[in-house]
Amino acid sequence: MPPVRLLKEYRARGGRVAVVSHSPAHVIQRHYEAHPWAEQIRPDLVLGWDKDPAKRKPSPWPALHALQYFGVQPAEVLALDDLSPGVKMAKAAGVTAVAAGWGHTVQPIQDYMRRECAQYFETVQDFADYLLTSRASAL
Repeated sequence: MPPVRLLKEYRARGGRVAVVSHSPAHVIQRHYEAHPWAEQIRPDLVLGWDKDPAKRKPSPWPALHALQYFGVQPAEVLALDDLSPGVKMAKAAGVTAVAAGWGHTVQPIQDYMRRECAQYFETVQDFADYLLTSRASAL
């Protein structure tokens, strides 16, 4: 399943999406706005590198802010990331971290993500199957 289709399906089911990035928020928003399905895939919250350094990954602040913004508890959320700063942020906020294994082919990064994340997804389809079936009622 292409990532855009996964986002569209997840959002259609009532899922909410926050993007926490090392890129500036306006750059992330511009990428989503340029997509033909922008209305269906646009994140509900974008937190970028343009925040105070104390409020960037790996600080727990972005995840804690997202929890407050959405009015949810850590157990209701998944943090999908492909690098250690996102995993550290999620864990520090009490959020389950899962790995986007398709993001890197560098063995030490893969090893870290397999070791530190609750789940390691090789492909977007693997993540989609997990998110849209087994986790759908919990998110």
